Amino acid sequence: MRSVIAVLVLLAASPAATAQTVKVDYDVKVDFSKYRTFAWSEAQQPAKNPANHIRITRAVERELLAKGLQKAETGPADVRVRYYGKIEKKLKSSSRQESGAWQTNDLRTMVDISRVDQGTLILELSDGESRAVVWRGTAVGVAPRPDLVAEAIDSSVKKIVAPYPPKPSPAP
Repeated sequence: MRSVIAVLVLLAASPAATAQTVKVDYDVKVDFSKYRTFAWSEAQQPAKNPANHIRITRAVERELLAKGLQKAETGPADVRVRYYGKIEKKLKSSSRQESGAWQTNDLRTMVDISRVDQGTLILELSDGESRAVVWRGTAVGVAPRPDLVAEAIDSSVKKIVAPYPPKPSPAP
């Protein structure tokens, strides 16, 4: 019986931990096939937690390498990479309706409000020559427990980079 309860608790907790909203925007006029190399932007500010900075940069590099880009060790890069990360306190609300215990026509709406830590990770790719942002991905979700941060960063970066490179838009 305890194992069944433990599994139910894990299943109930997992959607909240993995629920993320991922959005990607890009310049439709850019030919992304010309980008072969990447480097980190000189303006990159590290995350407040040095361990998270390392986790984010490693995850981004791993995903970009998997997409066929090469890290430019020397010389100019075709694309400059920059990330922003933050955690904010937000209010989360949910509502439900309940009927009164004594009268069936006594319908009440209950609203629950709680504070949650919301994490946001933004990844930008800028053209190496013009420095214009050509691609931007954002992941927003409930910040994970400290022991799950590494997994959450890997998952977020993977979801953000998944649609890169965007498919070329059809010619008019």
